[in-house]
Formats: sequence, C-alpha cells, structure tokens
Amino acid sequence: MLFVIKELILQIFNILMAYRIMHPIQRLAAIKKTLGSIVQMLSLEEECNWIKSFKRSYGYVCAAIDAEVSDQEALFHMKDHISSIWKGNGSFSDFHIWRDDFDERCQINDEFSLLINHLRELLNFT
Repeated sequence: MLFVIKELILQIFNILMAYRIMHPIQRLAAIKKTLGSIVQMLSLEEECNWIKSFKRSYGYVCAAIDAEVSDQEALFHMKDHISSIWKGNGSFSDFHIWRDDFDERCQINDEFSLLINHLRELLNFT
C-alpha cells in the first residue's frame, strides 16, 4: 500500500512542476488527477466521512471536463466546497491518517499533505 501511495505522490509532484503554465483544460485534468489520488488514498484508509466531500468535488471537475458545466462554474463550486471543509473545529484541517508506528504515521501524513497542498495550489488557495 505504501508503494502505491509513493507512486501517486510522484505523479502529483510531476504535475506540480508543470502546472504553473497550464491551459484551463490542463488545470482541470491536474485537479481531477489530484482529487482521484486523494480519494484513492482515503479509500485505502477506509475513511468514510471526508471521502464524500472529495468525491463530490471530483464530480464537479468531471462535469467540467465532459463539458456539462463551464470551467469557471466547476472551479467555483470546487473552491467553495473544498474551502468549506477546512472551517472550524472538527474540520478536515484536523484530519490525519493513523498508524501505530510513529515514523510511518509521520511519513504517510507528510505524503498526504503534499496531495492536499497540491490541490490547494491548483485551486489557487495558497
């Protein structure tokens, strides 16, 4: 499982290096890939609460890519939805992946944070 997560992180890192000069369609594709990686990681952790929020945002980006909604509309809804999960006590900002081994817990959460921070950059939150 850790190998799968490391591969996902490497893919996201490569996207991160290229995203600064992106066409809106490329940006949506990068957001879709990042959200997909986050959803996959949460699924591997059998996380049932926050995964719903990320799946919902994944649906917004898929709708934009499939031209069911405009890029701006999809980005607006994703930004609104994603920003709302970071507000207040008990929000996603408190989420972490648990491992009994402290070093493994730190490593997996650092990798997960890379994905989350990348998503925030793609959505221009940083």
